[in-house]
Amino acid sequence: MNFTKFLQATFSVACATAFFACSDKVAGTTEIDNALATEESSSSVEISGGSTEETNLSSSLSSSSGNKDDSSSSDITSPDTSATDTTSPDTPTTTDPIISIPDTVGTDRLVFNPPGYNSMGGGLGGSTDCLDTNTKIAEALQNSILLATFIKGRVENLMATGLTQEQASSTAKQELYKALGLDTFFLEQPDQQKFINNVLNYILGGTVTSDFYKNAEKKFTETGTLSKENFCEFQEYNGTAWMGMYALTTTGNTRYAFSSHILYDNTMYSFVNCYGTLYIPDKIVEIVDAKCYDMPRCDSSIVGTTVKASYNSSEGLFTCRTVGWQIANMMETTTFGTECDKEGKYIVYSKRPDTSFVCNLKSGWHPAETIDAETYGIECDKQGKLFESPNRQGYTYVCRQERFCRDYGRYRKEPCFNSGWDFADMTDIETANQECDSEGKTYQSPSDPNLTYVCHDGKWTEFYNMPCDTDNERIKIQDQNITGYVEYICYDKTWRPTYEWHAEYPAEYYFNSEISYGNFTDPRDGYVYHTVDFKGRTWIAENMKYAGFPDSVLADETRCLEDFCENVGRFYNINLADKVCPDGWQLPDSSDILSLGTSQPETEKLISQLGGTGSAYSAPDTYGLSFILSGRVIETSKIYSPWQGYMALFWTNETGADGTRLVAKVGYYKVEFDGWYTKEPTGITDYPDEGPAIPIDKVYLTVRCLKK
Repeated sequence: MNFTKFLQATFSVACATAFFACSDKVAGTTEIDNALATEESSSSVEISGGSTEETNLSSSLSSSSGNKDDSSSSDITSPDTSATDTTSPDTPTTTDPIISIPDTVGTDRLVFNPPGYNSMGGGLGGSTDCLDTNTKIAEALQNSILLATFIKGRVENLMATGLTQEQASSTAKQELYKALGLDTFFLEQPDQQKFINNVLNYILGGTVTSDFYKNAEKKFTETGTLSKENFCEFQEYNGTAWMGMYALTTTGNTRYAFSSHILYDNTMYSFVNCYGTLYIPDKIVEIVDAKCYDMPRCDSSIVGTTVKASYNSSEGLFTCRTVGWQIANMMETTTFGTECDKEGKYIVYSKRPDTSFVCNLKSGWHPAETIDAETYGIECDKQGKLFESPNRQGYTYVCRQERFCRDYGRYRKEPCFNSGWDFADMTDIETANQECDSEGKTYQSPSDPNLTYVCHDGKWTEFYNMPCDTDNERIKIQDQNITGYVEYICYDKTWRPTYEWHAEYPAEYYFNSEISYGNFTDPRDGYVYHTVDFKGRTWIAENMKYAGFPDSVLADETRCLEDFCENVGRFYNINLADKVCPDGWQLPDSSDILSLGTSQPETEKLISQLGGTGSAYSAPDTYGLSFILSGRVIETSKIYSPWQGYMALFWTNETGADGTRLVAKVGYYKVEFDGWYTKEPTGITDYPDEGPAIPIDKVYLTVRCLKK
């Protein structure tokens, strides 16, 4: 498996399942800082509790098992360490009759839960796969790996050369510590030797009966050292990822490493038992990891250093930080091998070209926006001056000598400046060589015959930012930021993009002037509706406006958007849904709705040219169906619902036996059903409307009718 991908996958699982805290506290004030801080964030908790070197493994098991580790009576001399009481006030205990897990608070490495091990604080979850009898505990202890057991053969060989037992024992231990890269660390922190049994048990397979263990023991007995395959490749032997040696293939932090201790049999390495959790200090995990990858020890003398390390087919960049070795972040990876030797020197980050890394001779590499990196040293001395990006095709920057806010897109904060370089838009580019020297002066866009620039307050602006004179005058222009077009309508002396939601336009403005509509006069009130034929059916091409109900019904069961019923239609609740269409006409059924088309490019052709599109585009209203995205009205403190300008919701003629009625939903991007609304006032979620859940009989939708 690719080393870096494996580490990333492991860490994703870790944050979801481990009982240590994955910190979400991210430093930095910019998006780039946050991205880097996220990669570098880490925490460290000092190890406390535990037990002596020769007894800490068995102390993980409750004395109620009736079994006791006899390694302390071995003829191998142990370092002078003393046991730590695992029931101290700072050490939580468990009421589990079999398992006792010490120090679950004071240790912060990753702990995976094998089958049956489902208690996050330690202990067993009642699975028969795990230890559930004293007999199994005894078997586990009998086959578990201890330092004394592992070095016994080596001690005997050394004694054969004339060393005393004490000398041979001390020498063998030092050889083993050196083989694992732990010799210097244990000299500096001798109290950490108490965890050696835990380390050996995991990296050597958890049982003295396995061939994996026997090969390692044989190698050490004969040579006093270990090969990397003896402690770096345990995952290759068991064949199951979660059973593997996560310590040596970790993610951002090497210390999130060892999984719960697992025992295997001698043949298939199949899971046979699990007992508690073996705690291993973070630093030990890191040191063994570094040993496998031939990395130097990470200490204060090399903090900030990035190295390339490899083992077999795995390779990666690692940076020494105060917490130990970690996978290099995006800046360290991108700048690796490039000297920071010139102020302002920069490298564009290939995976995210809007980010670059810039050299500061005092502090080294640091992240920056690419626009700032590329314009470093380029004087912004004239309003409208242009500078093309030397690295990103299609990017041009403009000098602004007035306050502005950069637009990075809808999901990013827009920083503001009093002057400086900004992203150039079409107006900046097309008017760069034109003098704006008189108020009202115009300049025709060289790329769009419908787009005119106007000189206003000393700078060029698009015509639609200026007042207009003729209501319902419309102009289409090609917008540089979208693939479609934007149409503008003159209304009330102001140019407006037609994709904006407005309900105050006169009814005739919502129709397509290029369509030859039919008409139908409602005999009930004399109102003349536009009609249009579509796929063999005749639709009324506007929302119904009928109000011929008793005043009490009209007041309770219909609604208008302010005074705009005559413009965008009336809204009816479920009780009136099937009473609105005149004789000879009916509500659409599901097949009628599906015949409209359910996705683009068909759906955008259904929408009125006015009344909003829920996008940055104008709609063509190709068929003259002129669906107005009028949303719904609900009983809240606000007259308008956020659905307005995004969706058209209307009743269909399909009902359920329980009084429910199917609701259709037409939008710029999709046509679908909004579910079955019921007559019972049980309430529905009001997303995206504000306020509490609204009873269904307080929800009002529009009505569209088809000829029978």
